[in-house]
Amino acid sequence: MLPTLTDRQKAIYDFLLKTIRERGFAPSIAEIGKQFKIASTMLDRKPSANQQVIVITDGQPTAYCRQGRLYCEWPLSFGGISQRAAEETLKEAERLTRKGITINTFMLDDSPVLRGFVDDLTRINKGRAFYTRPDRLGEYLLVDYLSHQKKKV
Repeated sequence: MLPTLTDRQKAIYDFLLKTIRERGFAPSIAEIGKQFKIASTMLDRKPSANQQVIVITDGQPTAYCRQGRLYCEWPLSFGGISQRAAEETLKEAERLTRKGITINTFMLDDSPVLRGFVDDLTRINKGRAFYTRPDRLGEYLLVDYLSHQKKKV
């Protein structure tokens, strides 16, 4: 016997099934999060003085919501960036910033274009970015716009 799902859980479950049927594979965590604005909704429910969103990414913005609809866009060239996805992601960063929510980003790539995007996001939010690569997870460059520091760890 399956447990009873809340309306929100059912909507996420239906989204997963629909995406798998249409594409043949499951949506990414970013796509699910964008579709349902999970982080923002959770933070709205439990306000506190120190609200944060932690993002682990390769720096490539590919999924975004517009008018309640999820869009996924890949860049036109290797190492490039989808301009529309980048703009929508930065708008969401601005919205979270206005609400006083800090974004801490762990970037797992060293592409200059993608690092530039993560730097823009971090600067807009006055948050923190930890830059590293999958083969060097113990070493990272911290860029902290909260305390205006940059250091190699």
